[in-house]
Amino acid sequence: MFNALKSYQDKLNKYAELGRKPKDTLVVADSRELAEEIKQNLIDESELAGHNNTGTMENSFSVRPNGGGEFAVKGVDYTKYVNGYDREANGSGFVDDAVNQALLDIGGDAQVII
Repeated sequence: MFNALKSYQDKLNKYAELGRKPKDTLVVADSRELAEEIKQNLIDESELAGHNNTGTMENSFSVRPNGGGEFAVKGVDYTKYVNGYDREANGSGFVDDAVNQALLDIGGDAQVII
């Protein structure tokens, strides 16, 4: 258990040294094309909703292979809180809107994780 804790602490230190925060998986998509479309829609929807004060969230969106042919769309951790606020205030979060639009444009399957 000590080794697992040390490994976790080493990862946190690495992120701190690089001046970056670890990213959370926001959405899992069944293709890279769909994941890239979702990423672009996240950028557009966050700007439309007025969430881009510093650009940190917008610049954090990325696509990474998730294994098994799936792709993860990632972003900084506070994206989930902003999306949750949108859900409460508007009935739908900007992440939800980005995914729904991508599914209409590209098709396929995607699951919002947050």
